This record gives sequence, structure tokens and C-alpha cells, in this order.
Amino acid sequence: MKKLIGHIGVDSGNIFIIDPCYIKNHPELFDDDKWGDFVKARHPTEKSIQAMPLFSGVVSHTNYGDGEYPVYVTFDDEGKPTKLEIDFVGDDEE
Repeated sequence: MKKLIGHIGVDSGNIFIIDPCYIKNHPELFDDDKWGDFVKARHPTEKSIQAMPLFSGVVSHTNYGDGEYPVYVTFDDEGKPTKLEIDFVGDDEE
């Protein structure tokens, strides 16, 4: 069963998924003065990379940039989550 669980706000045109326990290993993720380091790691060349592993997580561009995007979880028959999905088109049909 797939269920809408909420929306995620985006203000950088990117979404970054990481286990919070790993943030402590990457000070560039919680220090505003190091934002440029994060951006350089995200965009190492002029060529835009759509999705990639980064700092113990994954990062992806969104389809339309900033905004709010619906988040869905698919559950198995026992009610356990099997998939997390962010809809970058943002159509709340389900």
C-alpha cells in the first residue's frame, strides 16, 4: 500500500537524504560558513549531476527547483515500510 505521509520543503533546488547520525561526521553539513564547501562537493564540475552519493547520503536535483513535494511510503502486508518516494512532479493524485 502506498500512502502520502507529508510534503518536504526545498529551498536549494536539491533534496538530500541522510541518516542524521552521520551528520556529526561531516561538519560541512551543519556549519553555515562551510555552505560553499557543500555546494562544491555537490557540483564538482560545470556539468550538472542529477543525483549522486554525497557525505554518507544521497542528493538529487528536483524537477522544478524550489517548492514543496509530496512524500509517499509504500508498506508491505505487515505494515513495514518498503519504499520512500518523493514526487518531484508534485501531483498529489494518490
